[in-house]
Order: sequence, then C-alpha cells, then structure tokens
Amino acid sequence: MNDPEFDELYRLKLLSDSASAAYDELKKNLDKRYADQQRIRAGSMQMYRSLVKGSIPYSTLKEVKSLDLEKYRAKPRLQVTFKPIKIKE
Repeated sequence: MNDPEFDELYRLKLLSDSASAAYDELKKNLDKRYADQQRIRAGSMQMYRSLVKGSIPYSTLKEVKSLDLEKYRAKPRLQVTFKPIKIKE
C-alpha cells in the first residue's frame, strides 16, 4: 500500500524525535543549573521540583497474588500506535 501521508508522518516523527531529544537535554541542563530551587518561573515556562512517593510492586507481594484484582481494572480502551519502520540503507 502506498499512501504519501504515511511518508509525511514518518518525516514528522523524525523531526519530533530530534526535538524531543533536544528538549530532554535542555531540561536536564536546567535541572542541574537550578538544583537549589524548588520552584522557578522564567519566560513562558515553570519548573517545579517535588518529591513523589515510590511505586508499589504489587506483582511481587505474596498477599496480593491471592486477590482477584480484575474487578478493579479500568475499562479497555482502543490504542492506536504509529512507529517508524527502520529502513535498511
């Protein structure tokens, strides 16, 4: 199947990945630079530093393994994923 919009989607994905990497690197640099600040606002951005409780690994707890957790599961949802295909050059 040949649909040019998939090629455009691939191009945009590459741009997005590149921008995402630059964004993550800049966040890391700013985080280090302002490590002593809990909250900072500069221009159109805000940075908050907060402590978050750790997650609980329920699958490793013996007490939980005997419980039926299905009744707590959220309703299923349809997820559509687009991933670029690696082209061998």
